[in-house]
Amino acid sequence: RELADDPEVDGVILEIDSPGGMVTASKAIADGIEYYRSKTNNPIISHINGSGSSGAYWAASTTDAIYAEQGSEAGSIGVIMGPLVTLTGVMSYGDISTNQPIEFKYYAAGRSKDLGSPYRPVTPEEDVFINQQIQVEYEKFVKHVSAQRDITPEVIKGEIGALGYGTDDALRLKLIDGEKSKEEAYDALAKEAGVETDFRLMRVDTTADFFGSLFGARKFIDSIRMSASDKSAGRTRFCETNLMDKPLVFSGDIRVVCQ
Repeated sequence: RELADDPEVDGVILEIDSPGGMVTASKAIADGIEYYRSKTNNPIISHINGSGSSGAYWAASTTDAIYAEQGSEAGSIGVIMGPLVTLTGVMSYGDISTNQPIEFKYYAAGRSKDLGSPYRPVTPEEDVFINQQIQVEYEKFVKHVSAQRDITPEVIKGEIGALGYGTDDALRLKLIDGEKSKEEAYDALAKEAGVETDFRLMRVDTTADFFGSLFGARKFIDSIRMSASDKSAGRTRFCETNLMDKPLVFSGDIRVVCQ
């Protein structure tokens, strides 16, 4: 929403590596994408580098185009909840062990208020209810992808299902628009925005330090020059940014890897 009010921004690319998340969060990102497009008419695309699955694919499907790095996966169009664990005959609790099962009881007002308690099974009525709720959200997911990607609901539910697909199959099934590296995706966006000869990439991130993760995301912006004269350094930049916040086992100066 902030970028929609910035006259210097000619387009947006979402760099995605996510297995998904909450329905509410996925919908919120999709809403933001639709707001940006409707207000600016600028191109907005997605680039999947790793995983663009489930809720992440919900967001990606809202953009004008989806590109994926080789080896990535996309799709997993489905909704899941649980597991709801049921414990029977509990014999220990923390440091306490007994010869007889320990009984746990919830005091609740309202039918099924204690749904999800691990100390009682889900009733048949509750089982039906949960499946109905999941089905409602699934239908919304399918409808969204169908409209955004021009894939019929029948194909999504039948042929595609809720699997995650590699780039070849994802392209065949129209889940993505092509296999591209990050730099190739930048170039595709720049071309759509009409600034392919010379442009700047402004990165907006929400990576937080320890205290930032406790008290809210910290936004920072760094600019990278992306003109014809320095695109040869694209892979170096990719290496540097792709290694951020990744688990590493390395002895020495990590910058040597990306020189």
